[in-house]
Amino acid sequence: MKYVGVLLMIWMMISCGSSSNKFKDSFNPAYQARDAGGLNASVTGSACSINAAKAEDSAKKAASYHLRSLLGNQRYKTEYETVREYVEGEKRCFEIQARAKPI
Repeated sequence: MKYVGVLLMIWMMISCGSSSNKFKDSFNPAYQARDAGGLNASVTGSACSINAAKAEDSAKKAASYHLRSLLGNQRYKTEYETVREYVEGEKRCFEIQARAKPI
């Protein structure tokens, strides 16, 4: 009887674990950058989530992070533009472009 309980728990962990991947948020670490020198730069970042607002926010953060890594500690203002919005399975995905503007 003890082994049946253990086998049942293992079976439940395997069956529930396979479906949990669809609930994980994800972002694409690869990004597109356009740098014409100085503060004339833009970066596109993307992210996916079940929650559309969280996906959009994560894509903005990813683009902002990559823009900051490209420009360093220069002072600039960031402008965001949604490039593409799409559905991947049950997740909402966003591609957002961050542009640096002088202050």
